[in-house]
Amino acid sequence: MLHALGYWRPSMAAFPDPPPPTTTPALQAMRTANPAEYEKRIAESRKAIADYNRDYGLYDAEAVAAVDKFRADRNLNYQGNPPGLADARLLEALRTAYFEKKRTTR
Repeated sequence: MLHALGYWRPSMAAFPDPPPPTTTPALQAMRTANPAEYEKRIAESRKAIADYNRDYGLYDAEAVAAVDKFRADRNLNYQGNPPGLADARLLEALRTAYFEKKRTTR
């Protein structure tokens, strides 16, 4: 949601979908029908999942900064809050801002 509101990686056009699961029926059937191709696809999938998690799944300094900016813009900073705190107040404000943006951009 922080991406959709312009707080995290605003230059990114859209948040990418995660890689497909490796438990699809087609892949499971391939396991016995063509083990070499199955192993190749699983290796590719593992790499795609690791890349996705590295690029989009970590709560890193960039994500913390986006949370802190959102909190500051919404007056959600309170004494004693650690940097990047994602508490119930933040989540509610984030949901509200996200749905408001969706409603007004239709």
